[in-house]
Amino acid sequence: MSILDKMKNMFSGSGDIDAIAAKKDFKGLVKALARSKDDRDKLIAAKTLGEMDDPRAFEPLVAALRDETFYMCAYACEALAKVGGTKSVPYLLAAMDRHDSHSNATFSALQILGEKAFPGLLAHYRKADSGTRFDLAGMLIGLNCVAAVPEIKKDFDRKEFSAYNADHIEKFLNRHKDLWPQGEKVRCIVCKKEAPVASMKGGGDNWFCPGPCWDQRAKLLSKGIGRDCPLYNDGFCKASDGQSFCSLVRGSYRSDCHVFAIQR
Repeated sequence: MSILDKMKNMFSGSGDIDAIAAKKDFKGLVKALARSKDDRDKLIAAKTLGEMDDPRAFEPLVAALRDETFYMCAYACEALAKVGGTKSVPYLLAAMDRHDSHSNATFSALQILGEKAFPGLLAHYRKADSGTRFDLAGMLIGLNCVAAVPEIKKDFDRKEFSAYNADHIEKFLNRHKDLWPQGEKVRCIVCKKEAPVASMKGGGDNWFCPGPCWDQRAKLLSKGIGRDCPLYNDGFCKASDGQSFCSLVRGSYRSDCHVFAIQR
């Protein structure tokens, strides 16, 4: 059952809209969508226009996206996706940009389009600000858009996403390591060797060659060598004005602490 059907029984109104919908009266439906003061009338009008697959409904449904109520936007989003196909993607994303609370409605509509939504969604992702990009990354992952892996990976490595709520992004990226950007190289902080990022382990500024270098990192962490670092004092790393926990003790590691511990 779609989000539209779940909401259908939330409202009551006159029976006129039911007769108009049953007859597939296009003009009557558009009039109800644009002018009716009854929420039920507008919801049924949007739903029916989406089912009719009439291209003339595109503009009226785009206008309906500006409704600030979630349930009306949800009906209009799904109907627009059915009527407009890929042409609807920019309008669906614009509705989400206007109202953060409409992101679920936008995602439901994009699910209708499936892979057809990928090009427009990716284009919007590339030009979005960092805050919006997190929500868009979630949508791309929810739609299993593997074409987005290189873009999301670059942003993830640049720490564009908060570490506190990016677990789903990291899991998605790790499932598709073969699609990570191959041209980008990183340096192992143990042996100083440079290699394509897809062949290394770690992240951010802390990369390791798989095998001995990675094992050495795990060994250092397990022994808690950070406690012997001259920059470590009473649970804090003084390298960052005493504001960051020591990497080797807390697990959220810092490259400078690793370098010291490995070289001593």
